[in-house]
Amino acid sequence: MDLDKREFYYEKFKKAMWEGFTPDDYLEYYDYIKERFGVDIDFFEDAPNDLVVSAENDEDRIEHLEEALRTKNRSDIEKITEENKRWRGKKFPRPNLKPGALEPLFRDNVPEHFCLFPFTQMNIDPDGRARPCCKWEVGNVWDYNNGSLEDKNIQELFDQPYIEDIKKQFLRGEKPKPCKACWDEEDSGMESIRYMYQMGGKQRPTATWFEHITSPTPVGLDLKLSSICNNKCRICSPFLSSKWLQEHEDLGLVDGDVLKGYRLNAKEKFITNPENIKILKHWAPRIQGIDFFGGEPLLQAEHNLILKTIVETGKAEDITLYYNTNGAIYDEEICKHWESFGHVNLNYSIDDIGKRFDYERHPAKYVEVVDNVKKYYDYVFTDKVTMDKIIKNKKYFHRFNSTRHGEYPSPEIMKQRGMKIAMINRFYITVGFFNIFYIDEILRELTTNFNMEVQFNPVHFPHHYACHILPEKMKKVIIKKLNKIKFRTIMDNKYIKCAPGGSTVNKEIDHLITFMNSSKENPDLIKHALKTIRLHDDYRKESFEEVFPEIWEFLKEYE
Repeated sequence: MDLDKREFYYEKFKKAMWEGFTPDDYLEYYDYIKERFGVDIDFFEDAPNDLVVSAENDEDRIEHLEEALRTKNRSDIEKITEENKRWRGKKFPRPNLKPGALEPLFRDNVPEHFCLFPFTQMNIDPDGRARPCCKWEVGNVWDYNNGSLEDKNIQELFDQPYIEDIKKQFLRGEKPKPCKACWDEEDSGMESIRYMYQMGGKQRPTATWFEHITSPTPVGLDLKLSSICNNKCRICSPFLSSKWLQEHEDLGLVDGDVLKGYRLNAKEKFITNPENIKILKHWAPRIQGIDFFGGEPLLQAEHNLILKTIVETGKAEDITLYYNTNGAIYDEEICKHWESFGHVNLNYSIDDIGKRFDYERHPAKYVEVVDNVKKYYDYVFTDKVTMDKIIKNKKYFHRFNSTRHGEYPSPEIMKQRGMKIAMINRFYITVGFFNIFYIDEILRELTTNFNMEVQFNPVHFPHHYACHILPEKMKKVIIKKLNKIKFRTIMDNKYIKCAPGGSTVNKEIDHLITFMNSSKENPDLIKHALKTIRLHDDYRKESFEEVFPEIWEFLKEYE
């Protein structure tokens, strides 16, 4: 289906969603879904009779017919008869239904495992290829190789045939295999990104069907513009960090096409095609959020260009920016760009503390990263007294950073409260092989120095650094540490929650435990992890067993 046609129907159905659908509108919508996705959807087929009318039982229609018969108005009779033929056996909403009355019907039609991301979001990886989201497992998708920013513009990437096929799978109620990361998290009781951000489309079912599913453009962008980065974190690779490349070359771990691909990843590709800037401006009125990941996004020139382009459209204030940054960069010029946007969510990837942090996120230094976090606080707040209260007083933090309904206040209100930028700061803790043993220490440290939200992200890839591969006897000790009453009490007394779902830290810790226990220890993967660790330790002149002596005691028998 060509883009102009999709644009037409998107505008038509979005307008009808707010102003009210006619039976013809619904019929046209069904035809559109069938033509584009090959799926039959009838919202009213099994609807209660008090919510719908049909051609056979529409009281107003029968009354008009009787009046026409009395007056022998043949044109009216023919018109009503033709409508009855068209709508025979069909149901459609009763007139003048209260707002929201049909929401349960639409919600019931959203498949249980439905995900909005393929319809509403585009994730661009450092190599320029596109996928539905960051959790989509690349290794299982051959169609993922269909194109990249090297040979396609961003609209063409969003409309790739394999993306359209993913949409059809979700509309049919299927669970695509490359979405395994979300299915695993949900099976362990965790709130996957599918659930947290959209509840599978059930939060706003009417908008899901008539606005999101028909949208010809994304409403969210997840951008890894390149692999340019200043760190070579242990859980990362040359695919996502240019800093890793030299080390992999020196160790002979990459060559040929793989090496060529990694070098391509370190090249910024968005601005090489002027069409992308034009398309981005066209998309801007519909974009609700842009996520910047890395590499390190604050180092990338294309990041600044995209912010500037959005600001020029005059739509920046309607857009939320979301960052994952390693915290090693402080840039006041970027702060000035942020002042034009709605909300800015700054997520610091701080997985550990002290020398363990320095080891895991080499060559970043923990003390320097913490200092940069404080600098961002200093820039954001015009009222230092307020800033100090927020950091030190959990009740004041709660009052300042949320409404009475527990939602984030609007950008206008946040700026009225003394902020240059409507900014939410979080610690984004990637939990895996290296740090799950120390989560209690990490949380104590971070919550002592900062009053911030925390978000946990379990390691899925690489598989040998996932926490569920660890020895069973080590898991038992970890569980005991995390279940200590004193530690649990401290977490309860802090105003700290896990975003974006609003769950408590203690609840999320329980989910981490469940995830860790979701599979048995894997000696082969443990051995592979230790072999990989030793290889890079020798190159960097570091020592895993010296930095992590407690973990080493459990793992040394596997080497």
